[in-house]
Amino acid sequence: MGNLIVSDGEYASIAQQYRAISKRAEAYISDYLNIMDSILKERSMQGVTADAIAAYTCKVKAIKGQLDEVVRVMQGQLEAFVREIDQKDRHLY
Repeated sequence: MGNLIVSDGEYASIAQQYRAISKRAEAYISDYLNIMDSILKERSMQGVTADAIAAYTCKVKAIKGQLDEVVRVMQGQLEAFVREIDQKDRHLY
C-alpha cells in the first residue's frame, strides 16, 4: 500500500482563501444593504414595493455576519484535520 502525504500548506492556503471569499462576500452584502437603504430613504418610497424591499433587506441583514461564522467552523475543521494527521504521522511530513 502506498503512502499518503498530506500537505499542511495546502490546507492553510484553503483556509486563507475561504477567509478572503468571506470578507469579499460580507463587503458585497454591506454595499447591497447601503444601496437598498438609500433607495428606500432617498426615493421616499411607499407602498407595496417599499414594503417588499424593506422586508427583503431585513432578511439580508439577518444573514450578514453568518458567513464569517461558517468560515470559522471550516477553518477549525481544516486545522483539526491537519493536527490529527500530524499526530498520526508523528510530524514526519
